Amino acid sequence: MFAQLQRVLKSYSFQFFLSTSLIFVVVSTLIFALLFAYFTRQQSIDLQRSIKNELDRVEQVYNDMGTAQFIDATNHLNTEYTISNFYYLLINTSGEKVAGDLNQWPAVIPRTKKPIAFSIERQSIDRSQTKTIDLTGLAREMADGSTLLVARNLRIVQIFLQNYKSVLLLFFIVSVTLSILIALIFSILSLSRLEKFNVGINHIMSGDLSERFAVKKSKAETEQLARNLNKMLNMITSLINDVKRVSDNVAHDLRTPLTRHRNNLVTVKNAVDEVHSEAIQQLIIETDQLLATFNALLRIAKIESGNVSTPMTPTTLRPLISDVIELYEPLAADAGINIKVELAGHPVIMGDRNLLFQAIANLVDNAIKYTPTGGTICFKLMDYWVDSGYPVLQNMPNSSDSHSTDELSPSDASSAHSFISLSISDSGPGVQTENYKKMFQRFYREEKSRGLKPGNGLGLSMVYATMNLHQGAILVANNDPGLNVTLVFRQH
Repeated sequence: MFAQLQRVLKSYSFQFFLSTSLIFVVVSTLIFALLFAYFTRQQSIDLQRSIKNELDRVEQVYNDMGTAQFIDATNHLNTEYTISNFYYLLINTSGEKVAGDLNQWPAVIPRTKKPIAFSIERQSIDRSQTKTIDLTGLAREMADGSTLLVARNLRIVQIFLQNYKSVLLLFFIVSVTLSILIALIFSILSLSRLEKFNVGINHIMSGDLSERFAVKKSKAETEQLARNLNKMLNMITSLINDVKRVSDNVAHDLRTPLTRHRNNLVTVKNAVDEVHSEAIQQLIIETDQLLATFNALLRIAKIESGNVSTPMTPTTLRPLISDVIELYEPLAADAGINIKVELAGHPVIMGDRNLLFQAIANLVDNAIKYTPTGGTICFKLMDYWVDSGYPVLQNMPNSSDSHSTDELSPSDASSAHSFISLSISDSGPGVQTENYKKMFQRFYREEKSRGLKPGNGLGLSMVYATMNLHQGAILVANNDPGLNVTLVFRQH
């Protein structure tokens, strides 16, 4: 679970969705901040305007009706902690209090026309506690020389600022949280669909051209991509089948005339002198090579189609391998090659004995062909499979563009006792790692081996087709020096 979450967090989809969401959050936060600054300024302006209007009103009362009416108009017993009430103070020319609910002129406020903030101490009605109140006031000199101060509680602005900050902080936290959640949800949905594409593409790259992508009834881009991929796969499958059908038909159609041609060469050889007989013998050898190539092509086509002559039966591998070794031991001895054998147990698989014999024989023939004098070929049969981390080749296409490597599933690896492995290793020049898959394609041969060793490049293709028919796997690894090829079967 943690590994999957980590993969989602590192994915481009998550980064894209998260970046988009965070950009939205940042822009929205900036807009809210600007609105905050605007409303704060408006609150301050409205507060100052209300103070000025109240100052104009009580000045009018003082000027028109005198001190007694002014006291009545401003005497609200304003002793408790309040927000909306105004506070008043009227002092004479000597600085003595004449009227109002403020006890004395604040020291911080000069007698000017500019609004200035200050603080006072006020008791609650029951006088149980004292509160510090922040006020902002505006002073004005009256016609008789006295000075009037009107102030108002700043708490109304402070509450607004505090609430707005809380809302802004809450918005930011919720937005970021939602952005991460939304990015995770969309990333998981996106990756889920992409993962299906990746799994399907890996199967296709492994040779399973029958793989198709599920398409929903939607006009989404991913569904359109799935439709186009399916169309492309249909076309590729059709083209590959056409090419294989043409090659198989050519091999089938040419085998008969080539056989007739060979027989004619044998007849002619018996009727000519010794000098011409050697030349004709060389033609017969080349014709045999062509016939072998065509026969191999037809045999591969038959195996790939599943149209084999004998049914799958329980086959014990140990005597089968012993028969192959017995057949090739003289050839190995003539080439000065040592053969080491380690056959454990008597594992049984369901298979076609003739095809398995030919597949193993092809691997041994290649090993002998490329192992130098004094080299060693090792056979190791085990009634279990050890995951050695080798590349696994299954259902490999004949196309030369495939470079992918599949792996046996974890469930297979955890039940290794249900597998049988046969390893054949040599001490020859080996094969470059990037060519492990190519070596099982029809007619493929490495450049360094062309012209040096006889062959048509179809032996390993037949091995691959046989393993596919038996639902097995081929593991290829560097033997340092040489090559190690392991055939993995399911145990019967």
